[in-house]
Amino acid sequence: MNGRERGFTLVETIMAFLVFGVLTAFAVPLCRELNLQLHEQQMEMEMVRILEDKMESLASDAGLAGSGAERLPGRTEGSGPYHVYWRAVEIEPRLYEVWVEVKGKDRGGKIHKKRWVTHRFVETQ
Repeated sequence: MNGRERGFTLVETIMAFLVFGVLTAFAVPLCRELNLQLHEQQMEMEMVRILEDKMESLASDAGLAGSGAERLPGRTEGSGPYHVYWRAVEIEPRLYEVWVEVKGKDRGGKIHKKRWVTHRFVETQ
C-alpha cells in the first residue's frame, strides 16, 4: 500500500453492503417469526394458568353443579381478554364431570382455545 492510498475501494464497499443486505434479508423475517412464537407461548402459558385457577376454585366450591362464564384481562403485554367458560354436571350420584374452556385471540386475530375436562367424586357426610 502506498502512502497516499487510504480507505476502501468502491468494489469493497459495495460488496460489504451486499453481504449486509443478504444477512438482513434473512435475519428480519426470522426475528419476526421468533417474536410471534414467543407471544403464542406466553399466551398458552397464561391460558394454562387460568385453567388451573378455575379448576382449583371449582374444586373448592361445595355446590359443584352449575355453569358459568367470565371475561378475564390478559396479564402479558399484547394479550387480549380471555373468555372462560365452565360447567359441572352430575353424571351419577356424587360423580361430577367438570370442564373448563379458555378462548383468546393472538395479535394476528387467530383464536386459541384450551379445554380441560376432569371428573370429581364428592363424598357425602
